[in-house]
Amino acid sequence: MSEVDVVTVSSRGQVSIPAAVRRDLDIEAGEKLLVVSKDDNILLKKVDESFVEQSLRDILEPMWSAAEGAGLSDDDAEALIDEHRDEP
Repeated sequence: MSEVDVVTVSSRGQVSIPAAVRRDLDIEAGEKLLVVSKDDNILLKKVDESFVEQSLRDILEPMWSAAEGAGLSDDDAEALIDEHRDEP
């Protein structure tokens, strides 16, 4: 079933997913949603924990491999990641 509704963005950037949509897609509090933006569109896709974990592995594995190739220790690599994570 397709659902169309208008929601308001809060001052904290939050939106509420209408109850009918949550019910149709069986979305419960605490579940993960993938957020994709393109042009002036936003897509939300329900994902499970295994998707999130696999996605993080797909992103981090090449970084760890590059760090190993550069001769960095695990501690050095983690420090560099933390340093860049804190940048604005």
